[in-house]
Amino acid sequence: GNDTMVVATGGGLPCHNDLMTLMNQLGITVYLEASPDYLTDSLVQSKEVRPLLSQLKGRCALINFIEKHLASRNPFYRQAQYVMNIEDYKSIEQLTHLIHE
Repeated sequence: GNDTMVVATGGGLPCHNDLMTLMNQLGITVYLEASPDYLTDSLVQSKEVRPLLSQLKGRCALINFIEKHLASRNPFYRQAQYVMNIEDYKSIEQLTHLIHE
C-alpha cells in the first residue's frame, strides 16, 4: 500500500525533546518560512481561534509576539532538510507541486 503522508506539526513541536532530529531521521522535513509581516497578515485574516493570541491588542503587538517566537524557534526550524520561503511562490498549488518533486 501507499503509506506516504504529510504531517503538519504545531509550531512548537520541533523545538522540544530533540524532535527535529527525530523527524529528520523518519522522513523529509520542510520548513515553510515566512516573514513576521506575512504571518501577521495570515493570522489577522484567519478565523481560527488561537487563545494565545487573543490577549494581543493590535497589529504591532502581534508582530512583536511573532518576531519573538520566530527568533527562539528558527534555530530548530532551520534544521529542516528543505527551507522554502512561501512568499516566493505565487500560490499554494505551485508550492505543493514543488514539494512533491
